[in-house]
Amino acid sequence: MKLTPKTAAFFHSFVFASYIYNATGQQTYESGTALAQSYDGDGLRVKRVESGTATYYLRSSVLGGQVISELSSGGSLQRGYVYLGNQMLAIQQSNQVSWVHQDPVTKSQRITNSSGTITSTIDLDPWGGETSRSSNQAFQPHRFTTYERDGNGSDEAMMRRYAGKWHRFVQPDPSDGSYDFTNPQSFNRYAYVQNDPVNLIDPLGLDPDIDIGTFSAGDVVAQPGMVGTLGFDGELGMVITPKKPEMPEPQNPTSPEDFRRDTFNKFQADINRCIGEIFGKTAKKIPTQTLDIAPALDVTVNGRDLANRSSMRGQLRSIMGLNDPSKGKHGTVYIQSGAWNYPNYPLDVLQGAYIHEYGNILSSKYGGGNENKFGDKAGIGQYPWSRDFDTGANFQRCVFPSSVKW
Repeated sequence: MKLTPKTAAFFHSFVFASYIYNATGQQTYESGTALAQSYDGDGLRVKRVESGTATYYLRSSVLGGQVISELSSGGSLQRGYVYLGNQMLAIQQSNQVSWVHQDPVTKSQRITNSSGTITSTIDLDPWGGETSRSSNQAFQPHRFTTYERDGNGSDEAMMRRYAGKWHRFVQPDPSDGSYDFTNPQSFNRYAYVQNDPVNLIDPLGLDPDIDIGTFSAGDVVAQPGMVGTLGFDGELGMVITPKKPEMPEPQNPTSPEDFRRDTFNKFQADINRCIGEIFGKTAKKIPTQTLDIAPALDVTVNGRDLANRSSMRGQLRSIMGLNDPSKGKHGTVYIQSGAWNYPNYPLDVLQGAYIHEYGNILSSKYGGGNENKFGDKAGIGQYPWSRDFDTGANFQRCVFPSSVKW
């Protein structure tokens, strides 16, 4: 049987275990430890059953889908996690806080309790392979960077599986946009971080170019909306028990700022994911998008005046939205006042317009002033010029495809 994600389901056997994958290429069963896995609509693991024990996962969209809580089958908290960017800082378990200290080279860890006593030692090679010097490593399942190590010895790397003992992913890179003709290593679809695990990490299983980064006392770790909070005041502060985030759907926004905030919070994970998929190598230059650096929103200009400001001056009577990368610190998205002020105007169309122009701003800022540099090749645009070149159409299709109505 041909092993391809397009196959409805497929079965693959090795000497020591058998594996079953779903239609999207994600592993759903491994026979060695009877590991069964379930995924949500974004392809992230939400349930694991291994050796008869079920675990449920709560993830944070603010942190790009990282696990913030593990729940038992009865709904009780098993563990809570706190992060600084892509690095785990603390674990909460049994009403106790433990601190995670990670070697920046090998990613080995020492876990200490509130008294500073080492309670768990995780000693790894630079690729995440276990060594004989580890002890009580089961206390910390996220042993290699933020990956979760299951009982069969392989890691759940969010979008695919990783095997530290083999020094590579066990599934190919699912993103067709990650090929780079200037980098031959990108054609190795199983390679981990371009074979440079000392300097790079890949928390999503998709991006091989994320630096580990550092922090200092006084840094603010939590961002608005973050689940699980950690602060600094010369020393480590307090962990708040993670809770499931509440992100209500914006309905009939009362102000542009409410709309901008709610739209960004809803699509933040997809915005950052699609930057990696669409902008290719240039994505390395683009910072992780947060509300503070998302484009501003202006809804005071009518559609005809927006058309006269655009490159389509004289060709269109009005347009739905326009971007201006030079207005404001992080650019400004314009949505025509007539649509904004029209009672019960479709919310998804307004959101799609904002995301569309958001993509054009990023393209202009990081594509040498060319908002069409990372254009849509899927042919969804209404006009020939947008069908082949409009980055915004490509970005909207990736982030919020159901909003594309033209």
